[in-house]
Amino acid sequence: MAPETRTAAVLWDFDGTLADTAGDFASAGNAMRARRSLPALPVDAYREVARHGGRGAVRTAMRLTADSPVDPELLEEFFAAYESTLCVQTRFYPNIRTILAGLAEAGIAWGIVINKAARFAIPLAQKLGLSPDVLIAGDSTAYRKPHPAPISAAVEALGLPASACVFVGDDDSDVMAAEAAGVGSIRVTYGYGMPTATVTQGRKVDSTAELFHALICRPLRGSPQRKTDCWCSSSALV
Repeated sequence: MAPETRTAAVLWDFDGTLADTAGDFASAGNAMRARRSLPALPVDAYREVARHGGRGAVRTAMRLTADSPVDPELLEEFFAAYESTLCVQTRFYPNIRTILAGLAEAGIAWGIVINKAARFAIPLAQKLGLSPDVLIAGDSTAYRKPHPAPISAAVEALGLPASACVFVGDDDSDVMAAEAAGVGSIRVTYGYGMPTATVTQGRKVDSTAELFHALICRPLRGSPQRKTDCWCSSSALV
């Protein structure tokens, strides 16, 4: 039996994985609607499309169909509004700060691979007080997820083999990108993603409490049921 590979780094998707950002999407989308004397839509209307980024929010705000092209001027209008509301209503999911602290205590590096452009990703991380070991934004490489290039860039920046890294995300695109980059994957079901039967790779977790135990109490890949050698205390979990 091949020896297990110790996880040396955890890479994260952001929206729907580390934090719920739908509130700020809603504020920006509803600002566009207000300029047109349209009533505000509920946050949940934007949460349903948050995985599609700015284009999804514009389609929701302007009541466009899912396959409608988005006018670049409308998209930039949304981006300007989003910049003004950045991190006003964004909230970490429960236990995320505890998980990040646990990774640091265990000597496990962590980073963010986000499809948002750097103009949003960098100030967002700063406003939330995050200091990742690496941050790859949507315009840091020539591609965005589900292409593996952003995850591969993060792995290279950390100077680690892909086999020693795990990617955590909430969408099929995250799992596909991780697998193509040769990185292990964990898919969370509490976020925005819509799981399909066609993507079955990776481990699935249903809560951040379960994610804590997967990442902190089981730092070795390859043993999905391993629950021993847990140095940590989970008393801070909610």
